[in-house]
Amino acid sequence: MARLRAHLHWATGSTGRWLLSKIGRAFDRLAFLARVLLAGLRYRNNGRRLVGRIVVEQIYFTGVQSLELIAALAILTGVVLAWRSISVLEAVGNLQGLSEVLITAIVREGGPLLTAVVITLRSGSAVAMEVGYMNVLGEIEGLEMQGLPVAHVLCVPRLLGVGVAVVGLMVLFGILAVLGGLWASWLVLNMTPWTYFYNLSITLRPSDFLLVLVKGICFGMVIPVVCMFEGLAAQRAITQVPPRVSRALVDCLIYVVIFNILISVAFSGAR
Repeated sequence: MARLRAHLHWATGSTGRWLLSKIGRAFDRLAFLARVLLAGLRYRNNGRRLVGRIVVEQIYFTGVQSLELIAALAILTGVVLAWRSISVLEAVGNLQGLSEVLITAIVREGGPLLTAVVITLRSGSAVAMEVGYMNVLGEIEGLEMQGLPVAHVLCVPRLLGVGVAVVGLMVLFGILAVLGGLWASWLVLNMTPWTYFYNLSITLRPSDFLLVLVKGICFGMVIPVVCMFEGLAAQRAITQVPPRVSRALVDCLIYVVIFNILISVAFSGAR
Protein backbone atom coordinates (compact mmCIF):
# COMPACT_ATOMS: atom_id res chain seq x y z
CA MET A 1 0.00 0.00 0.00
CA ALA A 2 2.82 2.38 0.85
CA ARG A 3 4.51 1.63 -2.46
CA LEU A 4 1.23 2.26 -4.30
CA ARG A 5 0.84 5.61 -2.56
CA ALA A 6 4.39 6.53 -3.47
CA HIS A 7 3.74 5.72 -7.13
CA LEU A 8 0.50 7.71 -7.10
CA HIS A 9 2.23 10.65 -5.46
CA TRP A 10 4.99 10.53 -8.07
CA ALA A 11 2.46 10.26 -10.95
CA THR A 12 0.29 13.14 -9.74
CA GLY A 13 3.36 15.24 -9.00
CA SER A 14 4.79 14.62 -12.48
CA THR A 15 1.44 15.42 -14.09
CA GLY A 16 1.15 18.62 -12.09
CA ARG A 17 4.66 19.73 -12.99
CA TRP A 18 4.04 18.94 -16.66
CA LEU A 19 0.78 20.89 -16.65
CA LEU A 20 2.37 23.86 -14.88
CA SER A 21 5.21 23.89 -17.39
CA LYS A 22 2.74 23.95 -20.28
CA ILE A 23 0.76 26.78 -18.68
CA GLY A 24 3.93 28.71 -17.94
CA ARG A 25 5.12 28.32 -21.54
CA ALA A 26 1.75 29.55 -22.81
CA PHE A 27 2.01 32.67 -20.65
CA ASP A 28 5.60 33.23 -21.82
CA ARG A 29 4.39 33.18 -25.42
CA LEU A 30 1.54 35.53 -24.55
CA ALA A 31 4.05 37.94 -23.02
CA PHE A 32 6.18 37.62 -26.17
CA LEU A 33 3.14 38.54 -28.29
CA ALA A 34 2.53 41.59 -26.11
CA ARG A 35 6.18 42.59 -26.52
CA VAL A 36 5.96 42.31 -30.30
CA LEU A 37 2.74 44.33 -30.46
CA LEU A 38 4.19 47.03 -28.22
CA ALA A 39 7.32 47.18 -30.37
CA GLY A 40 5.15 47.55 -33.47
CA LEU A 41 3.35 50.50 -31.89
CA ARG A 42 6.47 52.11 -30.44
CA TYR A 43 8.57 51.92 -33.60
CA ARG A 44 5.74 52.19 -36.13
CA ASN A 45 7.43 55.14 -37.86
CA ASN A 46 10.85 53.49 -38.06
CA GLY A 47 11.96 51.50 -41.06
CA ARG A 48 8.60 51.50 -42.78
CA ARG A 49 10.06 50.57 -46.14
CA LEU A 50 12.06 47.66 -44.72
CA VAL A 51 9.18 46.37 -42.61
CA GLY A 52 6.74 46.74 -45.50
CA ARG A 53 9.04 44.81 -47.82
CA ILE A 54 9.39 41.95 -45.34
CA VAL A 55 5.61 41.87 -44.82
CA VAL A 56 5.04 41.56 -48.58
CA GLU A 57 7.69 38.83 -48.81
CA GLN A 58 6.06 36.93 -45.94
CA ILE A 59 2.61 37.22 -47.52
CA TYR A 60 4.05 35.92 -50.78
CA PHE A 61 5.84 33.00 -49.12
CA THR A 62 2.99 32.06 -46.78
CA GLY A 63 -0.01 32.93 -48.94
CA VAL A 64 0.81 32.99 -52.64
CA GLN A 65 3.12 29.99 -52.62
CA SER A 66 0.50 28.00 -50.68
CA LEU A 67 -2.33 28.75 -53.12
CA GLU A 68 -1.84 25.60 -55.20
CA LEU A 69 -1.88 23.28 -52.18
CA ILE A 70 -4.79 25.06 -50.49
CA ALA A 71 -6.83 25.13 -53.71
CA ALA A 72 -6.33 21.43 -54.40
CA LEU A 73 -7.13 20.50 -50.79
CA ALA A 74 -10.22 22.74 -50.70
CA ILE A 75 -11.74 21.43 -53.94
CA LEU A 76 -11.04 17.83 -52.98
CA THR A 77 -12.55 18.37 -49.53
CA GLY A 78 -15.69 19.97 -50.97
CA VAL A 79 -16.19 17.24 -53.57
CA VAL A 80 -15.65 14.33 -51.17
CA LEU A 81 -17.70 15.86 -48.37
CA ALA A 82 -20.63 16.70 -50.65
CA TRP A 83 -20.54 13.29 -52.33
CA ARG A 84 -20.49 11.39 -49.03
CA SER A 85 -23.11 13.67 -47.49
CA ILE A 86 -25.44 13.14 -50.43
CA SER A 87 -25.16 9.37 -49.99
CA VAL A 88 -26.04 9.59 -46.30
CA LEU A 89 -28.77 12.22 -46.68
CA GLU A 90 -30.43 10.30 -49.51
CA ALA A 91 -30.69 7.26 -47.25
CA VAL A 92 -32.57 9.27 -44.61
CA GLY A 93 -34.55 11.30 -47.16
CA ASN A 94 -33.22 14.72 -46.12
CA LEU A 95 -31.26 16.24 -49.00
CA GLN A 96 -32.22 19.69 -47.75
CA GLY A 97 -29.65 19.20 -45.00
CA LEU A 98 -26.77 19.23 -47.51
CA SER A 99 -26.26 22.98 -47.22
CA GLU A 100 -26.11 22.79 -43.42
CA VAL A 101 -23.53 20.00 -43.59
CA LEU A 102 -21.36 21.94 -46.03
CA ILE A 103 -21.54 25.22 -44.12
CA THR A 104 -20.79 23.56 -40.79
CA ALA A 105 -18.07 21.19 -41.97
CA ILE A 106 -16.32 23.54 -44.41
CA VAL A 107 -16.97 27.19 -43.57
CA ARG A 108 -17.23 26.99 -39.80
CA GLU A 109 -14.96 24.10 -38.82
CA GLY A 110 -12.99 22.15 -41.41
CA GLY A 111 -11.82 24.99 -43.64
CA PRO A 112 -10.16 27.14 -40.96
CA LEU A 113 -8.66 24.12 -39.23
CA LEU A 114 -7.20 22.53 -42.37
CA THR A 115 -5.84 25.87 -43.54
CA ALA A 116 -4.13 26.45 -40.19
CA VAL A 117 -2.62 22.95 -40.26
CA VAL A 118 -1.21 23.50 -43.77
CA ILE A 119 0.26 26.89 -42.84
CA THR A 120 1.74 25.46 -39.65
CA LEU A 121 3.47 22.60 -41.43
CA ARG A 122 4.60 24.64 -44.41
CA SER A 123 5.32 28.17 -43.22
CA GLY A 124 5.49 27.75 -39.45
CA SER A 125 8.39 25.33 -39.70
CA ALA A 126 10.21 27.71 -42.06
CA VAL A 127 9.74 30.68 -39.71
CA ALA A 128 10.95 28.73 -36.66
CA MET A 129 13.97 27.39 -38.54
CA GLU A 130 14.84 30.77 -40.05
CA VAL A 131 14.68 32.63 -36.74
CA GLY A 132 16.47 29.79 -34.96
CA TYR A 133 19.42 29.79 -37.34
CA MET A 134 19.57 33.58 -37.31
CA ASN A 135 19.77 33.48 -33.53
CA VAL A 136 22.39 30.72 -33.34
CA LEU A 137 24.61 32.24 -36.02
CA GLY A 138 24.59 35.66 -34.34
CA GLU A 139 22.59 37.56 -36.95
CA ILE A 140 20.05 38.76 -34.39
CA GLU A 141 22.86 39.96 -32.15
CA GLY A 142 24.23 41.82 -35.15
CA LEU A 143 20.90 43.58 -35.62
CA GLU A 144 20.92 44.62 -31.98
CA MET A 145 24.48 45.96 -32.29
CA GLN A 146 23.31 48.14 -35.19
CA GLY A 147 20.65 49.63 -32.93
CA LEU A 148 17.72 47.98 -34.73
CA PRO A 149 14.75 46.87 -32.58
CA VAL A 150 14.65 43.14 -33.25
CA ALA A 151 11.03 42.72 -32.16
CA HIS A 152 10.00 45.38 -34.69
CA VAL A 153 12.24 44.50 -37.63
CA LEU A 154 12.19 40.71 -37.27
CA CYS A 155 8.95 39.74 -35.53
CA VAL A 156 6.34 42.34 -36.50
CA PRO A 157 6.60 41.74 -40.29
CA ARG A 158 6.27 37.98 -39.85
CA LEU A 159 3.32 38.39 -37.52
CA LEU A 160 1.52 40.69 -39.98
CA GLY A 161 2.45 38.70 -43.08
CA VAL A 162 1.39 35.33 -41.72
CA GLY A 163 -1.78 36.80 -40.21
CA VAL A 164 -2.92 38.37 -43.49
CA ALA A 165 -2.05 35.22 -45.43
CA VAL A 166 -3.94 32.94 -43.04
CA VAL A 167 -7.13 35.01 -43.21
CA GLY A 168 -6.98 35.21 -47.01
CA LEU A 169 -6.32 31.48 -47.41
CA MET A 170 -9.20 30.60 -45.08
CA VAL A 171 -11.60 32.65 -47.18
CA LEU A 172 -10.22 31.08 -50.36
CA PHE A 173 -10.52 27.59 -48.90
CA GLY A 174 -14.19 28.12 -48.06
CA ILE A 175 -15.02 29.49 -51.52
CA LEU A 176 -13.25 26.71 -53.43
CA ALA A 177 -14.63 23.99 -51.18
CA VAL A 178 -18.17 25.29 -51.74
CA LEU A 179 -17.55 25.28 -55.49
CA GLY A 180 -16.27 21.71 -55.21
CA GLY A 181 -19.49 20.81 -53.42
CA LEU A 182 -21.44 22.45 -56.23
CA TRP A 183 -19.67 20.29 -58.80
CA ALA A 184 -20.38 17.11 -56.84
CA SER A 185 -24.05 18.09 -56.34
CA TRP A 186 -24.44 18.80 -60.04
CA LEU A 187 -22.92 15.45 -61.03
CA VAL A 188 -24.81 13.32 -58.50
CA LEU A 189 -28.12 15.16 -58.11
CA ASN A 190 -28.17 17.26 -61.29
CA MET A 191 -28.73 20.22 -58.95
CA THR A 192 -28.60 23.61 -60.64
CA PRO A 193 -26.18 26.24 -59.37
CA TRP A 194 -29.11 28.53 -58.54
CA THR A 195 -30.71 25.93 -56.25
CA TYR A 196 -27.37 25.08 -54.68
CA PHE A 197 -26.41 28.66 -53.84
CA TYR A 198 -29.95 29.50 -52.74
CA ASN A 199 -29.87 26.69 -50.18
CA LEU A 200 -26.46 27.86 -48.99
CA SER A 201 -27.64 31.47 -48.66
CA ILE A 202 -30.50 30.34 -46.42
CA THR A 203 -28.15 28.40 -44.17
CA LEU A 204 -25.28 30.90 -44.11
CA ARG A 205 -25.47 33.47 -41.32
CA PRO A 206 -23.66 36.80 -40.93
CA SER A 207 -22.02 35.40 -37.80
CA ASP A 208 -20.31 32.75 -39.95
CA PHE A 209 -18.25 35.43 -41.68
CA LEU A 210 -17.27 36.86 -38.30
CA LEU A 211 -16.42 33.35 -37.10
CA VAL A 212 -14.00 32.80 -39.99
CA LEU A 213 -12.43 36.23 -39.41
CA VAL A 214 -11.93 35.61 -35.70
CA LYS A 215 -10.40 32.19 -36.32
CA GLY A 216 -8.17 33.61 -39.04
CA ILE A 217 -6.86 36.39 -36.80
CA CYS A 218 -6.38 34.00 -33.88
CA PHE A 219 -4.58 31.32 -35.90
CA GLY A 220 -2.63 34.01 -37.75
CA MET A 221 -1.19 35.20 -34.44
CA VAL A 222 -0.69 31.82 -32.78
CA ILE A 223 1.37 30.26 -35.57
CA PRO A 224 4.05 32.97 -36.03
CA VAL A 225 4.26 33.78 -32.31
CA VAL A 226 4.89 30.18 -31.25
CA CYS A 227 7.35 29.57 -34.10
CA MET A 228 9.31 32.79 -33.52
CA PHE A 229 9.37 32.20 -29.77
CA GLU A 230 10.85 28.73 -30.19
CA GLY A 231 13.30 29.96 -32.81
CA LEU A 232 14.58 32.66 -30.47
CA ALA A 233 14.94 30.05 -27.70
CA ALA A 234 17.64 28.23 -29.71
CA GLN A 235 20.79 30.04 -28.58
CA ARG A 236 23.74 27.74 -28.04
CA ALA A 237 24.22 25.47 -31.04
CA ILE A 238 22.77 24.65 -34.45
CA THR A 239 21.69 21.27 -33.09
CA GLN A 240 19.15 23.07 -30.89
CA VAL A 241 17.20 24.33 -33.88
CA PRO A 242 15.49 21.10 -35.12
CA PRO A 243 14.09 20.19 -31.65
CA ARG A 244 12.77 23.74 -31.29
CA VAL A 245 11.13 23.54 -34.70
CA SER A 246 9.52 20.22 -33.77
CA ARG A 247 8.22 21.64 -30.49
CA ALA A 248 6.87 24.72 -32.28
CA LEU A 249 4.92 22.62 -34.79
CA VAL A 250 3.44 20.33 -32.15
CA ASP A 251 2.43 23.23 -29.91
CA CYS A 252 0.97 25.16 -32.85
CA LEU A 253 -1.24 22.22 -33.79
CA ILE A 254 -2.38 21.81 -30.18
CA TYR A 255 -3.16 25.52 -29.81
CA VAL A 256 -4.97 25.63 -33.14
CA VAL A 257 -7.23 22.72 -32.20
CA ILE A 258 -7.94 24.18 -28.74
CA PHE A 259 -8.72 27.66 -30.06
CA ASN A 260 -10.83 26.21 -32.88
CA ILE A 261 -13.00 24.40 -30.34
CA LEU A 262 -13.22 27.34 -27.94
CA ILE A 263 -14.16 29.86 -30.65
CA SER A 264 -16.76 27.52 -32.15
CA VAL A 265 -18.31 26.89 -28.74
CA ALA A 266 -18.36 30.63 -28.00
CA PHE A 267 -20.10 31.44 -31.29
CA SER A 268 -22.56 28.57 -30.86
CA GLY A 269 -23.52 29.87 -27.43
CA ALA A 270 -23.90 33.42 -28.80
CA ARG A 271 -26.35 32.40 -31.53
